[in-house]
Amino acid sequence: MDPLTHALITCVLIGRDKASLVAGVGPDLPFWAVYYPRVRRSGGVRHVLLTGEWPQPPPGLKLAYDATHSLALVGVAAILARLLTGRVPRSLLAWALHILVDVPTHGRAWSPRIFWPLSDYAFRGLSWVEVATPTLVRLLRCRGR
Repeated sequence: MDPLTHALITCVLIGRDKASLVAGVGPDLPFWAVYYPRVRRSGGVRHVLLTGEWPQPPPGLKLAYDATHSLALVGVAAILARLLTGRVPRSLLAWALHILVDVPTHGRAWSPRIFWPLSDYAFRGLSWVEVATPTLVRLLRCRGR
């Protein structure tokens, strides 16, 4: 899901404070800041649009994605926050909400591994990218005829 949608969902369900908004979009920041610019710089956007195939991310990015999309890590952070401050910050709720929204809206490579690092099990949802990219490819091929 895109950062704007995550921000809107966070505003509606958690709140508009800066910490919650950052936590609501934060899990995707490494991906948006590294992967898309890398694909664009390598000239891969044309390839993606023509074939529907996305290049593999660098290993470190996949690790960062798995860590930021783990409910297990959010749970540990919530327990520590509760023990140290007596409360769970709204920002941790926003982070958890981000992950829960991603579960049904991410497919194949980017399915959240919500129990990471305890398990690599991933829920496979229906990714808007997996629907939109083949549709764009078909439209571009039809136009070229």
